[in-house]
Amino acid sequence: MAKINNNYPIRFDYTPECNLVDHNWLQFAEYGDVSQFQLEIEPCAYEQNAINNGAFTSIGYWNVTGGSFSIDTAGGKAVKVTGGAANIKQDVASADGVYWRIEMDFVVTSGQFAVKFGTDINIVTQSGSYEFYITADSVTSLIVSGDGTTSGSFTNVTAMPINTAFEVYVVDANGVTQHTYTESDFNFTNQWMTASIDWQDIAVGSGCYTLKVSDPCHCVQGGFIQEDFTTDPSAWSTSAGWSITAGVASFNGASGTGQALMSGVLCVGTEYEITYTLANVAGDSFYVQLGSATGTTRTTNGTFTDTVTATNSSSFKMVASAPTHLPMMTVTNMTVRATTRTSQHTSVPIKVLETAADCTHKIVVCNDSDGMSAGFDNTGFAPMLRVHSQYAHGGATATRNSYEFSNGRKSTTYYRGRANKSLALIAPSYIHDFLMHLGGFDHVYIDGVEVFVEDDEYPTISWNNQTDLGGVTLTMRDKTVLIENRRITSAVKACDPNGNPIATGDNQIIRLPDGGKITTG
Repeated sequence: MAKINNNYPIRFDYTPECNLVDHNWLQFAEYGDVSQFQLEIEPCAYEQNAINNGAFTSIGYWNVTGGSFSIDTAGGKAVKVTGGAANIKQDVASADGVYWRIEMDFVVTSGQFAVKFGTDINIVTQSGSYEFYITADSVTSLIVSGDGTTSGSFTNVTAMPINTAFEVYVVDANGVTQHTYTESDFNFTNQWMTASIDWQDIAVGSGCYTLKVSDPCHCVQGGFIQEDFTTDPSAWSTSAGWSITAGVASFNGASGTGQALMSGVLCVGTEYEITYTLANVAGDSFYVQLGSATGTTRTTNGTFTDTVTATNSSSFKMVASAPTHLPMMTVTNMTVRATTRTSQHTSVPIKVLETAADCTHKIVVCNDSDGMSAGFDNTGFAPMLRVHSQYAHGGATATRNSYEFSNGRKSTTYYRGRANKSLALIAPSYIHDFLMHLGGFDHVYIDGVEVFVEDDEYPTISWNNQTDLGGVTLTMRDKTVLIENRRITSAVKACDPNGNPIATGDNQIIRLPDGGKITTG
């Protein structure tokens, strides 16, 4: 499930104030530009905590190794004391590549805790609430450990998978999708999904385009994670006879008819395509049920596809009945997909040009660490805005010290100057929402040159009362400027129109036999 980060130039689901117009104002992108946006992602609403007893109200589900870890059921926490290495763990199942969010509250009084989830290890040295985002690799359990110096406690443990099967569509002005980005095209780091649109790479022609985001959680149009029969099988509610583990759902007919249920995943009225493989069928019957609508009853081995529209409820069921036999009937390779994926978010239009966009300037920002309501650390996020603007009409600021000698001669003893330029533009309110924070970023670039924003506060916007367009002028200078003079001697070596005379170390001018000067001219 995604929350759009709308603090940046590519704004989604934007509608100007109804009494204002924007005169079809557009931001630009030219071949070579990469437009980016970010989503803040979290588990789908139907996901359940894969950790049982995460608040330690009992001693159940957790396995303790070593005498220095214990469960305080009255305090609702797992407690570690010094004196020996120990760990506490709970089994968790996951397919490799599944993205997880793990949350825990720690009190650290000495030493450090290690949180291990598959091959991933996070070290906790300070008290606080922690979120870990981990791509599963060889996950079999969640383990918290400490050595002999560790003391403290932890509680409120949750582990939930995140569905990352997003799609982003590049749609032209006629509503035709020209390119589709899928899960493998995005960067997933911590709670952020970063999408990068390389206009030249996808080779769309010049024209206006919007970006549309398809959220996999919406009506499970991208499938639900537990359909792999490996990840968090406890999310399935199963009646007697069903066993789900290690990528296989098995049914033992000794229990008559039984079902395996996922609640709250479907949308009533949405049509789904369900594909699955049955094996070891011997007098068994199997069908899928979406709400109250059922697929075809299957009584043979094979790979099957049903198309069913969910009715009456949002539950998905596998229903089977069978006589007792070994090996048991199995279900594998299941996928549940909406037959038509839809988009939930639409961007403002972007005008793409295969050649240079005249009279535009490209503004790019980034941070050395997460901040400014975005994820920058290891995400590659460097949002860009290309906009019609004027970048000229420079001014200057300077720092100067001077001294007047007793003979009336006055000299500059120190000087440092800075040349400024003005960035002037007219844009709608959502662009100003981005630009007004330029001064807060670690790095700002204009046309590839890093600059420093001189304005401590965003200048007053000159609004047109009938439109959603306002003009502003920002003052910039190159990030690093060293136009400087430090006077370190009182010796006078005045300039000569024909070149500076070359002098000896004691400041005596070197002359030719005819009395002329040797100069640098």
